[in-house]
Amino acid sequence: MAIIGKNKIGLRLFLSVSVIFLAYTLLFMGYYLLREREYKKELAGVRVTIIDSKGNVRMDTEQQPATMGNHLQRKEVQQALQEGYGFDISRTSQTNGERYFYSATYFPEAELIVRTAIPYPSDHDKLLIPGTHYVWVSLLIFIALAIVLYQYSKRFGKLVDNTIDEKRRQVTHNTAHELKTPASSIQGYLETLIANPELPAEQRQYFLERCYNQSMRMNALLKDISTLNRLDEKGKHAAHFEALDLAQIIRETVNDSLLRAQEKHITIQTDIPTSIPMQGDAELLYSIFRNLIDNAIAYSGGSVVKIIAEPSRKSGMLAFSVSDDGVGVGDEHLPYLCERFYRVDKGRSRNQGGTGLGLAIVKNAILLHGGTISCYPTTPHGLTIHFNIRQNNRE
Repeated sequence: MAIIGKNKIGLRLFLSVSVIFLAYTLLFMGYYLLREREYKKELAGVRVTIIDSKGNVRMDTEQQPATMGNHLQRKEVQQALQEGYGFDISRTSQTNGERYFYSATYFPEAELIVRTAIPYPSDHDKLLIPGTHYVWVSLLIFIALAIVLYQYSKRFGKLVDNTIDEKRRQVTHNTAHELKTPASSIQGYLETLIANPELPAEQRQYFLERCYNQSMRMNALLKDISTLNRLDEKGKHAAHFEALDLAQIIRETVNDSLLRAQEKHITIQTDIPTSIPMQGDAELLYSIFRNLIDNAIAYSGGSVVKIIAEPSRKSGMLAFSVSDDGVGVGDEHLPYLCERFYRVDKGRSRNQGGTGLGLAIVKNAILLHGGTISCYPTTPHGLTIHFNIRQNNRE
């Protein structure tokens, strides 16, 4: 199956930017966790002191007890002796001059006090240094990733610009070529008429009819180009959304196509609800079904064209398929059927009076109604165009 209208370039850019910022986030988190780990290591240096009920130090994890004075008057010791537990939120140690959080617990049966001391950062400068490093590392990481993103965006922008320019040149070339063919034909027929004033009436009528047919073809081509340009330039503003019955529009389209279908001995079958209320542009919706039906009648070579309202997999969406039982289209053509001026059989398409823009208009009209379109072979043979559109569209 070939899905038409998906923004591969936009998806690629989105994924690339997402990966870059994910990398930044992971580096950010990694550095933060490392910094937090180091900080916890610093706080993990808990000091333990064992003091008897008279205030004498029996053991200390950092100092020799003999070098330490009596601790009986320490706030946390006094509180522990009286209440069983005591603490001092912040006090500078008389032994080493550092600030600690002290916590003391009294064990009466042993007449001992176990005191723990958790150190605070020694000064403000020490507290601020890790934060400064953190800011600088984060800034450097951001700058590095910004440079990478800039270089990638620059290359990507050139690629997009080149692609757009190439598409524009191609469209301009194809438009000029398509207009040149009928214009040259009209010029040739008129030159023959002017150079041969004595032509029999039957031949003159033939040349005039050919001029008329080519002028009609040119007019259809200009009309389709104008429609596409309007859709491209104005987008949603090119449409007039209103409450309507899509089933009625489909029936009108089928009725307008019956005569041409009968001339080709083709039957048009529909399987749609009696009413399909929705918000949409009536003219564009008509053009979707008219172009698809006309294409099937003109190029399928089959005997039946089916229009089916299918169950939608997405809430709020309407799904349809237009299929035929004709000769079908090769798989290599399926991804390009909705491109402007693309023809599977160029000579045959021009002979049928096609502009090569019908399916491009269909695709743009469907996109404007919030949908997608796909093309795939019909079993056992033929072509099926499947598309969905949003049921409630608002300007």
